[in-house]
Amino acid sequence: MAALYATGALHFTLFPVIVDPDQNLSPWTNQVQTIPLHGLLSMDVSFALNVPLFLPFGMLLPLMTRRVLGAGRVALRALAVSATIELTQLGMYILFSNGRGADVDDLITNTLGAILGCLLLRLALRSTTFSALTRGFALPGTAFASPTAETQPAPATRQAR
Repeated sequence: MAALYATGALHFTLFPVIVDPDQNLSPWTNQVQTIPLHGLLSMDVSFALNVPLFLPFGMLLPLMTRRVLGAGRVALRALAVSATIELTQLGMYILFSNGRGADVDDLITNTLGAILGCLLLRLALRSTTFSALTRGFALPGTAFASPTAETQPAPATRQAR
């Protein structure tokens, strides 16, 4: 699931790569949006789409780590991944003039989406209905993995007299 999510996220954030030097002739500095929440004020649809884009990140990351990750640690990792995506988009604009840019709103909304995903995971783990199903998606040996026969202690046997 994580590989499928990563493939989809890369598809929506970096591709297609269009190499057309005549497409955008404005300087790369015009492609950097530094005003926080500008997308919300201008009703930019990408502002709302970035939250659900990172929901799976916040749900899947804790299911793949040995340590229990709280919302703060998930947020820091989401911020780092989001910043990498934004800098890659800016680099693609500089190299290929493909119309991608860096936006501080994307950092905010991607991080928010990951936090919400982490909180949804916590709710699912506390639910009697969804806890076992959710733990079934965790990698073996990770913090939220379902206990297996290998990790459970063997039943005590009665010694013969």
